Amino acid sequence: MAIYIYPRGSDRSKQVQSPRTQADICNEKAKQILEREPDAGPIIDPMRFAELASAEKIAFDRRPQFKKLLRVLRPGDCLIVWRVDRLDRKGLRLAACCQVLLEKRVRLFVLTGPMQGEIDLGTPYGMVFVAMGMMWTAFDGQYRSETAKQQHKRLKALGLPRGGTGAPYGMKKVYRVQSQGKPRPEFVWDAQECRDIVELVERVRSGEPIMDIARDWHRHNRRRANGVEWVRISELTFGAQKAIREGRHPTSGLKLNSGHLRKAYRWAEKELAEKGCIGTCEVEVPLAIDPATGNATGGYA
Repeated sequence: MAIYIYPRGSDRSKQVQSPRTQADICNEKAKQILEREPDAGPIIDPMRFAELASAEKIAFDRRPQFKKLLRVLRPGDCLIVWRVDRLDRKGLRLAACCQVLLEKRVRLFVLTGPMQGEIDLGTPYGMVFVAMGMMWTAFDGQYRSETAKQQHKRLKALGLPRGGTGAPYGMKKVYRVQSQGKPRPEFVWDAQECRDIVELVERVRSGEPIMDIARDWHRHNRRRANGVEWVRISELTFGAQKAIREGRHPTSGLKLNSGHLRKAYRWAEKELAEKGCIGTCEVEVPLAIDPATGNATGGYA
């Protein structure tokens, strides 16, 4: 028998807890189990099966590290996850995953959320927990989707483009205390992000492909004003996932998502055409434009 830990994250920018943090939290629980039950077996390296993969887009039986974990699980082994949606975010797929664990006679431990504690999948009590988990994952996914849509509508009504972090491009979210003492979020222009966008426009207009810019910005870990990466990882090869588990930064095997850069570039071109600068009022970072051709002349005005 052995104690296994499965830490999973969607991507490094929006996950609530990183795989490393999840592994540390689950490792503490594994130590408690081992103290209470010395025969539970050794604790397997918490980061051995860690991975960055979306459980909403990729089913549990298609994720490389989880597939490996299923192959090594034996009857009586313990599996610890930080939250039930680490297994899967779709209700029916979560039920199927629990059925696989039941057939393998694995003890499942969940640390947070509605399915908290040890779940005995072979009892009616455990099946009630699975049903709760199915309803909760469905509600959580729908709630996050509706919240994002409402935020998008509010920004669109204000004429502001949504930048993926809850803040429009070129801006950052700050909280100001109202007279009643409650913090109220506001968007203000951020000088560094505006400069980044101007640099992006200059490089694209000079003929540099956006994917080359994406690789460069990812290599230097360029981030937006609210700390979110400009370029995200959309997929990892086996070698890249191994590098992350070993605490190294992967240098190859990355499929990058340049969506933020493309959206920011389109928005910046529109702003430059209408106003001749990126940012208004608090920050203005104008770009020198040749009136005859409409092309950038290089540098800042």
